[in-house]
Amino acid sequence: MRVVVDEDLPRSLAPLFREKGYEVYDVRDVGLRGHSDEEIFKFAQSKNAVIFTADLGFADITKFPLSSHNGIVILRFPNELTVNAMLKMISPMIDEIATEDLRRSIVVFSPHRIRMRSGNE
Repeated sequence: MRVVVDEDLPRSLAPLFREKGYEVYDVRDVGLRGHSDEEIFKFAQSKNAVIFTADLGFADITKFPLSSHNGIVILRFPNELTVNAMLKMISPMIDEIATEDLRRSIVVFSPHRIRMRSGNE
């Protein structure tokens, strides 16, 4: 699986994905820092990648219809949570979601919970 890590997430998320065998594009490393959601979305689609972000703008299905993408995962964790604690929670969540389930879906990861809105039905 390929993933795009948005700039509003910790850089340490990319190595977590790499350890799991994923191909990772961090927007800060591919010249997209500060670019619009639409540009990041377009880049992710060109790479057949799932977007991982904390930006709720990506949950707008009028801008990003479920049928139009490879998956968007929105991370909703308290700001007080340390990065290490967040990564420990995210790691098993990543393992729990199948790549096929992400396609055309918006998934929300929050502490101890995964919610999904799928366009696959």
